[in-house]
Amino acid sequence: MRSAKVLLCVLCFTALMGCKDTKVEGAEVISPKEAHTLLKTNNILLIDVRTPEEFDSGHIENAKNFDFKSNAFNEAIQTLEKEQPIIVYCRSGKRSTKSIKNFREAGFTKLYMLKGGLLKWEDTGYKTTSK
Repeated sequence: MRSAKVLLCVLCFTALMGCKDTKVEGAEVISPKEAHTLLKTNNILLIDVRTPEEFDSGHIENAKNFDFKSNAFNEAIQTLEKEQPIIVYCRSGKRSTKSIKNFREAGFTKLYMLKGGLLKWEDTGYKTTSK
């Protein structure tokens, strides 16, 4: 009986964590559909924080590449207008989540993060482009 209760607790915890929406302090997490709409209707800068090699293999059209793993990342984002809204993405969402802190510390206030990154973008049926 005790092992059944433990198993039930583990299953409930796993279900709750799986249903929890991603939260990123300092950015609004948006779906690919929301990002696609924003990119068509607003003057939003799209930043891909993957490596140049990843970017060249496929990226969202009109994205700019700022490699989060580069030592020059913080210096590079300082060249952007801090008031302009920005959508940040990577492959799956991990690097973009980490990079939001850098954008916030640099003074950016209108930040969006693409939930699930490029993988989710493509899974939703949106196209990418490559060099």
